[in-house]
Amino acid sequence: MVLKSENIISLLNNIENVYKIISLDKSLMEAAKILQKQLEEEKNEISKNLEKIELSKEEIVAKQDELKEAQKEFLVKQEFHQSKMNELYGLESQKSNLISSLTDKQEELEDKIGDLVSYNKQLQQELDSIFDEINNGNNGGGNNSGGENSGGNGIPGDPSSETFLRPGYGVVTDEYGPRTNPVTGEAGFHTGVDLGDPSGAPVAASKSGVVAYSGWISGYGETVIIDHGNGVQTLYGHNSQRLVSVGQTVARGETIAYVGSTGMSTGPHIHWEIRINGQHTNPMQYV
Repeated sequence: MVLKSENIISLLNNIENVYKIISLDKSLMEAAKILQKQLEEEKNEISKNLEKIELSKEEIVAKQDELKEAQKEFLVKQEFHQSKMNELYGLESQKSNLISSLTDKQEELEDKIGDLVSYNKQLQQELDSIFDEINNGNNGGGNNSGGENSGGNGIPGDPSSETFLRPGYGVVTDEYGPRTNPVTGEAGFHTGVDLGDPSGAPVAASKSGVVAYSGWISGYGETVIIDHGNGVQTLYGHNSQRLVSVGQTVARGETIAYVGSTGMSTGPHIHWEIRINGQHTNPMQYV
């Protein structure tokens, strides 16, 4: 078969096109392989990143759990501290109330002490009045009858040879002179001595005389006053019971009362005074 020239040219063109297609296919295949390799690498990279993300996610979850636990612990501690703060506020409130109460009680106590101080002044005035009446002869005369002389110091101007006897055997628990009042806590002056005899013990007349007073004297309680004449009297306070009456003559050493703790007293004892012309003096210098 004889080919025409046009056909030969067309054939050659077709062959050339085929070669071009084949070459293009090879290029595409190479490009596809390269692309596939890149895709594989990217896939691996993505897988690694996903693994990292998973690990990070687990770490985040773990951190979240830790944060939740820390938050719970914080809330528990916060509640505890709040509870302690409430306790402190409560204690502070109690403290304020206690201070206020103590202040009120202190003011009340100061008022009572003031009343007692005023009362004590009234008591001394009452005593002075009683001794004035005795020395002015309103409650009977004195008795200068003699008695045994057992030593001791006499009172100047007293014609009696009879000395004074301690009204009890107890030790002196409170001396004559300046002191802090055991009841009021105020500074004052103790006008006699206190003898620490037990409750119910006998109280003896220090010297012969006439009972000038037997009764209750405010702070002194059950009290006996004996007039010994010449402006001299003895007083016996805080007795539980009086055994003599006004106008009765008593002998030195005779039981005139029993020890007690009546009136303003902190315990059983004999409060003993010697008065000369109404003025108190230290009785221990005459025994």
